[in-house]
Amino acid sequence: MRGLEVVHEMFVRRVSSTLSHRLRTVVTIEPFSTDQITYEDYIRSMPNPSVIATLSMDPLPGSIVAEMSTELALSFVDRLLGGAGMKAPMRGPTDIEARVIRDIMSSAIDPVREALEPVQVIEPRLEQVDFNPRFVSIVAPTEMILLLGYTVRLGSGAEGILSLCYPFTTIEPALERLERRVLIEGAAVSVDEEPPLADVVPDLEVPMSIRLRMSQVPTAQLAALQPGDVIRLDHRIDEPARGEVGGHHIVAARLGRRGRRLAVQIAGWSTP
Repeated sequence: MRGLEVVHEMFVRRVSSTLSHRLRTVVTIEPFSTDQITYEDYIRSMPNPSVIATLSMDPLPGSIVAEMSTELALSFVDRLLGGAGMKAPMRGPTDIEARVIRDIMSSAIDPVREALEPVQVIEPRLEQVDFNPRFVSIVAPTEMILLLGYTVRLGSGAEGILSLCYPFTTIEPALERLERRVLIEGAAVSVDEEPPLADVVPDLEVPMSIRLRMSQVPTAQLAALQPGDVIRLDHRIDEPARGEVGGHHIVAARLGRRGRRLAVQIAGWSTP
């Protein structure tokens, strides 16, 4: 159970970031429980209606369930469609709202994949979204499941519950590696290998600007510029350019061409 909590810290961060970006408001997700119960008890604990997404976990056998309270899902829909995202009443979604909710629940696919990637490479796929717990049967009622519960809060004040249900038969093939996960300095690291940098730092696009030495141009020359004119710069061709990210000098680069395009060749990391 502890190992499952650790690997899903990535799930919490990724879902929170994805929803915050899509809803254009702060979405806070915090874990509040991890339990082992029967699948029957889990289904009985859900109100009707609930938002219940079934995800296949190829190559792991069977499926898992991601469940969200209907009030929270309707608050998401309201926010996506231009509303404030305030707390919604307890009711079943309309056909249009159901399509939007399915799209929202698909946001869990990549976070689940990334959470389990250090333990088991999987290709999760959203199979269906139901709103009546009695229609969702992924394992026998007496089958034991691992249940992760989270509280979700929107910046507008609306809040609700999100849960992940892992049947024991589904997660069993990955349990051996899961048990070998340890917590080192607050980060989950396998005891027999160091994590590659790509697993520690998410794939993010970072804008980089290449800056040349500042050049001075007389005002009269600037005012007389026409298309096709050439300005002579103070930057020498053999002088390194500055590669900057967020205003910080990160790399040194050499000016040149690649085919018909202007280009730079990274010469090395900058030193303070």
